[in-house]
Amino acid sequence: MDIKTDIKQTLEELNNATGITFSMDTDMSEEETLEKLKLLLNRYKGMTNSKDDFYIKLFEGKLNETEIADGTRKFHLSDVGYKTVFMLDFKDTYTDMDITIITSLFYPSPVDVVRVDDRTLCVIQYSQLKPSRKNTESTAYEMLDMIETQSMNPVRISYDEAFENYEEAPDIYKHLQLIRKVGQIFCSDKYVYGYYQMGLEKILYLTDTDILTDYCFENMPDADFNELDTETINTIKTFLESDLSIAETARKLYLHRNTLVYRLDKFQKDTGLDVRKFQDAFKCHMGFLINKLM
Repeated sequence: MDIKTDIKQTLEELNNATGITFSMDTDMSEEETLEKLKLLLNRYKGMTNSKDDFYIKLFEGKLNETEIADGTRKFHLSDVGYKTVFMLDFKDTYTDMDITIITSLFYPSPVDVVRVDDRTLCVIQYSQLKPSRKNTESTAYEMLDMIETQSMNPVRISYDEAFENYEEAPDIYKHLQLIRKVGQIFCSDKYVYGYYQMGLEKILYLTDTDILTDYCFENMPDADFNELDTETINTIKTFLESDLSIAETARKLYLHRNTLVYRLDKFQKDTGLDVRKFQDAFKCHMGFLINKLM
């Protein structure tokens, strides 16, 4: 890496760390400039009262109202409008490139990127108007696509609805910590999780396992979801996702109607559940979810 590129990267790191955009106007040589910039960056990162520390303490509920007000003034944070927090969990350690990719997506709109640990980032988006759920979800998928295509560092993104007051941040952070766990258990094939999208899954995750075991024993005594073959699982899940429509399920699976009916009959014989009836279909859906959790 040449020295001009190194200076540019260090300036970007300073901007990400402080929220301040620096410009160059000095008589020092490039080598001296780079040395001073890195010294400034290292000193800032070593501060216990950095912006990252402020946000983390805010998220963890360790700041009172006065401390929050002092912090927002000190770090020039907007206290007007709405804030949306996205939690990014990387498979591998994130890099400065990942942070640059994120900030470039939002530019020129204001955004803060908080380093929670070496694999987790929190991105705070600011907006004057409250973004819709659809827009927030779209933003999450845009981040996912950009990171995966440009950085190729696998990531999962959790998000909640926007909030106005910084005092609400600890509750939002708790929601994100919960949904990241729930999403990876129940939706391991997906990479974006909205807090309001998995209501039943959250209830099951927070329910005592003994209660769930009793539910299965009482309502599905003959069903063993671990014993189901892949074809049966795919057929039943597609049927449930198709609103119990035989015609739609047969179309999606490229099956003859009679073949599908035969599979449903066999499933009923093996498990005691006739998924063509709403009550049994709901029990079956619960069974699949509980099986993932247990």
